Amino acid sequence: MNSYYYTFIKNIVKIRTFSCFKQLFLCHILLFSLFSMLQAQAPSNDSPCNAIELFNTPNCNTPLTFSNANATTTAANGYVVTGCASTTTPKDVWFKVKTSNNGSNNDTRFTVTTTGAAIGQIRVFYANTCAGPFSEIAQACQSSGNTTQCIVSNAQANTTYYVLLAGYWDNTPTGSFNICVTPQPFSGCTNPLAVNYKPNATFDDGPCVFSASPISTCSFYSSNPNALINNNLVVSDVITLSLGTNKVLTDLDVVIKLNHSFLDDLDVLLTSPSGTTVELFKNICGGFDNMEVRFDDESYPLVCGNPTKGFYRLPLNKLSAFDNEPTDGNWTIKVIDMSPGNNGLLAQWCLIPETKTVTCFPPFALKANNITTTTVDLDWTTPNNPVENAWNIELGLRNFSPTGIATKIATAKPYTYN
Repeated sequence: MNSYYYTFIKNIVKIRTFSCFKQLFLCHILLFSLFSMLQAQAPSNDSPCNAIELFNTPNCNTPLTFSNANATTTAANGYVVTGCASTTTPKDVWFKVKTSNNGSNNDTRFTVTTTGAAIGQIRVFYANTCAGPFSEIAQACQSSGNTTQCIVSNAQANTTYYVLLAGYWDNTPTGSFNICVTPQPFSGCTNPLAVNYKPNATFDDGPCVFSASPISTCSFYSSNPNALINNNLVVSDVITLSLGTNKVLTDLDVVIKLNHSFLDDLDVLLTSPSGTTVELFKNICGGFDNMEVRFDDESYPLVCGNPTKGFYRLPLNKLSAFDNEPTDGNWTIKVIDMSPGNNGLLAQWCLIPETKTVTCFPPFALKANNITTTTVDLDWTTPNNPVENAWNIELGLRNFSPTGIATKIATAKPYTYN
């Protein structure tokens, strides 16, 4: 009679085998069963007191991966086991989320999102401790492919919430899944310049409130035309700048105050002394009334309201189109009312320029005509004062990067390069 010893972790199985093949076969079955028992361990977060803590992330681009394989059903404590699809023995795993400490519900609401067929229901509970009892505050069932998303809109600040995840059905196959926690989208003022700015707001719910009115920031370069904006007519007004013949723009803000009962009717354009035209806005804000806005390329997206008021950037174009142009001359605003039925008033507008001094103005409105394989006729526009009398010309292939080294010097324009 021979003896064989098999050791598994802390368990020693002593099996005495005889020459009987049947007994050896039973021995192999016993060994296989021991292997299966050792492998079928429940997940570490199979209960609320072993819940894994999750943290808010800006998005779900890098979710965490877990598994509910071999999970068991947690005994209900303060809630009913049945969640989605009348489940009675859900194979659940647990997580927890602690909200921020700033005391605002707008900043503590969160969303739990899972992807993977193993998870079909998310239930969120509140409890004083992990031992319960638990009060359910939110629940979501799988509704789109393999994605389940639960929005927790009634969370309180500085509070721990317990999150139960399980399959949609009792017999849903267990396995791996992805999970992330993100701030719940909510509305508020997204402009940091406003006194009612909400740092965590993801979309605007209406006009922001500013400590200063935009029109109060106007100073020397302002006009109060009080011009009637009438059906299908063009209203024009001019501001003349005289800062010095050697001044060019480095930045320009424009303030507009107008009264109109349907802003969507309007098309507003600004033209510089050099002839550059920028459309400030067109067909914006629908049926909202009136506007008082300081447009600034470095500001924040426009938010419409009654009135549309604040410090914003242009909806589509940029005022930087005027950069490096001479400041002096007539700046012309045009307001076009494109639809009948609603009239208004261009009450006031102003320019707020930032400039630099130059000794030689850069040319603009460059043109190239009559292009051949060896020659091209060049022309450009320059201001009248000061008078330039020579221009460095550098030619290259399309989209080349100039080196600053002239290949030709022109003393008159137009100029034929050959």
